[in-house]
Amino acid sequence: MASRARLVDAFDVERRRIERDLHDGAQQRLVALSMRLGLAKLDLPPGSPAAQQVASAHEEARQALVELRELIRACTRRC
Repeated sequence: MASRARLVDAFDVERRRIERDLHDGAQQRLVALSMRLGLAKLDLPPGSPAAQQVASAHEEARQALVELRELIRACTRRC
């Protein structure tokens, strides 16, 4: 029984580490990327091919951020 409790505790510690790494690492990088892409859109001629590509990349970054946040929330709720 004690070994099972140790395994559960070890799993919980690892889960929290992964959540923290996702929040402090990947999530922050995606926020920064999204902001930079948003600023880049402002510098491009509206409707230009470059503006369309940057807008598409901006939307992809936004969607990746939404998915990452959902993943973190799901992991937090599960445990």
